[in-house]
Amino acid sequence: MRRAPIVIAATIAGTAAVLSFQPNPADRLPVAEPPIPATARASSGPDSVVLGTDVPNRYGHVQVQVAMRAGKIVDIRAIRLPDGDGKSREINRAAAPQLKQQALRAQSAAIDGVSGATYTSDGYRQSLQAALDRAGASQATTAQPA
Repeated sequence: MRRAPIVIAATIAGTAAVLSFQPNPADRLPVAEPPIPATARASSGPDSVVLGTDVPNRYGHVQVQVAMRAGKIVDIRAIRLPDGDGKSREINRAAAPQLKQQALRAQSAAIDGVSGATYTSDGYRQSLQAALDRAGASQATTAQPA
């Protein structure tokens, strides 16, 4: 009988702790970037902004948006990336900037990808190539890196 108040107090304290739990705010931040705003198309902005196809994979979807100026890629935004779980968010927060830099350097979808982010890399390549095809970017190739 003496343990009952202790058990009840511990149960109340444990329940209160569970109910007051707040996940890490960084885990709630979106992995994808916002789309390129239409207002960016000024005299110094891109000539065109093209959306790539939505490429599904086993972890989610990948979709990019490409800004072109004078036939050159000037910006790429990953507007959809797999973010259904903490591991996917962690992988894609690290992979997205690397994929963007590779594509900007290559000026095409012929990028190496990122180790550990194979599905995201493949989806990024496919969506980017679709956007470049839609933009009519003749300098963009479908050749895969060796």
